[in-house]
Parts: sequence; structure tokens; C-alpha cells
Amino acid sequence: MKFYAHYDRPPVRGRLLYVVGDHAFDFRQGDPPIPPGRVGTVTLAIDTLQLDADVETGQLIGVWGYFPREGWKTTKLRSPSARPGSLHVSFGRPVETGSSYALEAEAKWRRLFDNTTGWLHIQQTDNDRGELVEFANGIVAGLSGDRLVELLLHPEFVES
Repeated sequence: MKFYAHYDRPPVRGRLLYVVGDHAFDFRQGDPPIPPGRVGTVTLAIDTLQLDADVETGQLIGVWGYFPREGWKTTKLRSPSARPGSLHVSFGRPVETGSSYALEAEAKWRRLFDNTTGWLHIQQTDNDRGELVEFANGIVAGLSGDRLVELLLHPEFVES
């Protein structure tokens, strides 16, 4: 998989929620929502966190999934300085609609959380960040060349 940003396109509008009772993320698209492509979507998985991508365009359109806070290490994080744009994935081969593909990491994905700023940083333990793109409200991806090496999430915490 190869990832690339388009800075001439806006991020997906919406709200990134963390539902405390479910221990899960949910991205709810705003108005106007991005209509699903004719073919559908696939998910890219970082452990149990899912990134949705449109099969036709490869555009990432949100995140969702079970991701318990018990695995998050508390630390101090700064708000990322990201450029707004869209994020796309190229599979380099045909993919099946509705499938899930693991995002293999060269190192284990680490979870760092700052209670003060509300940012969650999911990163490979040994990454070399290149560019940051905010591809959806509250969702920032860190790219190193054509690899996705980190996600920075800024959810609204809700009970249900």
C-alpha cells in the first residue's frame, strides 16, 4: 500500500467521537457527506482501529473501531501542525469491497495520549515522519514518503 496526500482537496467534514462506554471511535461525516463510490469501501486496520477508504478513489474518509483507553500511555503532546487536504491509498492490486487489510508496521504501534490537549498519537515506535495531513476533522496522518507511519486523533469524548 502506498499513501499520498492531495492538498488541493479539502478534508472530510465531520465529527470524530470516542464513545467511552463502547471504548470505540466513530467518525460521523458532516454536510455535505462524501457520497460512497459505486464500488464501495474497504478498511485498513491498525490493530482494532479501522480506517475507511473508498475503493474507486482510494480516498480515506474516516476512522472507527474498538480502541480501549487502557492501552494508551499518558504523556505530554503538542497539537500537530498539519496541512489540510485529502489522503489517498493505492493498493497496487485489485481489492475486494468490504474487506479489511492490516496496516503492517515495521515496529509495534504505540499509543500516546495527552489528557490536557485531548490528542491521541498512534505511531510506529521507530518512525521517521515526513509530512502531516489533516484528511478529516480531528484526524491527522503522518506520512514518511509513501508510508503511513502515524495517526493523530483529536476526538470528542461522549458517553454513548
